[in-house]
This record gives sequence, structure tokens and C-alpha cells, in this order.
Amino acid sequence: MLQKIIPLMYNKSMGKNVARETASGFTIIEVMLFLAITGMLFAGLLGGYAASLSRQRYNDAVQGVVDDFRKIYSSVSDVQIASRTDTTACYRLNLLEESPPVGSASPQLPADNDANTRRGRSNCVVYGVVVKIVTTGGSSSIQATQLIGRDTDFGPYSSATSGVNLIEDLKKLNANNISIRRSGGSKELVGTSGVYKPLWGASLSKADCASGSSDCSLNAALLIARSPSSGAIHTYAWETTSGDGFDDLLSLNESGAPDTSPLDWKNGVNAHLNEFEPVGEGDKALRFCVESGDAMSYGGHKRMIQISSSAGRSSSSVELIDMDSGGNKCN
Repeated sequence: MLQKIIPLMYNKSMGKNVARETASGFTIIEVMLFLAITGMLFAGLLGGYAASLSRQRYNDAVQGVVDDFRKIYSSVSDVQIASRTDTTACYRLNLLEESPPVGSASPQLPADNDANTRRGRSNCVVYGVVVKIVTTGGSSSIQATQLIGRDTDFGPYSSATSGVNLIEDLKKLNANNISIRRSGGSKELVGTSGVYKPLWGASLSKADCASGSSDCSLNAALLIARSPSSGAIHTYAWETTSGDGFDDLLSLNESGAPDTSPLDWKNGVNAHLNEFEPVGEGDKALRFCVESGDAMSYGGHKRMIQISSSAGRSSSSVELIDMDSGGNKCN
């Protein structure tokens, strides 16, 4: 009888072992929890990477705008003589003024073989740069053209400037960013020009723009010029809106060529010099914000760029204001 019980107990025990081995592994609930947690971690890592990439692109866009303005200031600090062919003249473009330039019976420079024209040099001098900032449809462009006028060493213009008011001096020297060619009187750009567009879809807007304002887009012009008498660099600004004459000021297309044809006297900056005001320090500085083209960057916070009168002394004075600074008027 004992011999019959033992195999029975043994077989029963073996059955329990088989049952345990069959039940080992993860349940469906455990698998679902694992996949959910893994997905959440992956989504968090992917979101963090996307936000980091967005912030880096915004920082690149901001730095690109700052670098472009600093390059412009650096180009103004280098004294240059404009190139001239035998058909180009520094010409008075304000056609509303019928009187000829100071000390001259003709509204253009003398011929190249004139005794007052030195061999190997032009009577046209680059005095600075005109910068037009245009923002439309959430896209901005920074358009730069050289400001060219007559040489103060040339005959009657040697005493034309006072050194007191740069705008008045530039008027007397017929400084403009358009020159007229003698043949047929056609107008075209003389000197270099260029267009910079902020990276990654960024755009420029006004600082201190009223909350709830329908349009904070930045449309402004800068006149960055050297004084003919002292050589000091001065900055003037014309912050404006469409419809007050700003649209008439020369605009460039993406290739850097004038987008208006034919050019007219009103396209030149000479006809609008009275619109520019001196850029100062503090509240009188030109301030603007860099808007991100990506909503993920810094949660809508923006950085501010400030151009003050001290920018005339150094291109590094084009300041980039910290995002959390109390002086940042963009947040």
C-alpha cells in the first residue's frame, strides 16, 4: 500500500512544477505599462531635442543680425573712394532744387580730363551706408547701399562743410545712394549694395510695442556716415510706417538690385535726409526685437538689439541685450 501512495504523491508534485513553468513571463498589463512608459520617455527626449534645436536656430538668427550690423559699421569706418567710369557723375538728385551745387554752374562733376580731377582718383567719395529695414508678411530684410558724395578736396567743395551738422554737410556734398549717368540721364546705383535676410524665418519688430497692437513690424532706415570734417561716425534713424514717404525710399530685391524701375529722384536718400533724427543713448537709441519663426523657442521670449550713438566709435557697440535683462523691452 505504501508503494502505491509514493508514486501518486510524486506525480502530483511533478504536475505542480509543470504548472509553474507554464505560468512564467509578463502579463498583458505589464507589457502595456512598459510600452507606455517607454513611449513617454521617448516623447520627452524627442521634445527636448526639438526645443533645443529651435532655441539654437533662434540664437543663430539673432547673432546673424548683430553680425550684419557690425559689418556695416566696420565698412563705414574704412575710408573709401567710389569707383567711377568715364560716364558716371556724382549728381544732385533732389530735382526739386533748381539751383546748381555750391560753387558750380553745372549739376554734375567736370569731365575726367578736367584740371580739378586728379589722375587715378575720383571726385566721388563714399561717406557711409544707408540701411533700409523692411518687414512685410512676417519676413524682414536688411538692405544696405553706399552713401556717395563729392570730395571736399575738390575745388569749390573744400569749404562746403561746417562740421556742425552732418545732415546739412551731406546735403551740400550732394550725398546720395543713387547716381545719375550722363548718357541719357538714366539713374542707377553706383557703389556696392547688399541684402541680408535673418536666418530660420526670423523677423524684426519694434521694441516697446504697445500690448495688443495689430502691427509691431519694424520698418526703419539708418544713415551711418562719417563726418567730412572730423571723420567721426554718426548714426541717424528714421523709424517709420508705410505711407509717410518711407515706401518711396529705394528698396532692393533679394539679389541686391533696385526693385523700382525706372529710378526716380525720390528713391534716393538725399530727398529724405530731413526725416532722419540723431540716434542717442538710452531711450533715444534704436531698439528692436528679433522674432522667432518657431513658436517652440524660449516660449515666446525675445532678444533685443540696441544701436546707440556709441556705435559710431566701435562696431561692438551694436548691443545684444540679454533675454532676462531689465533693459530688454521685448518681453
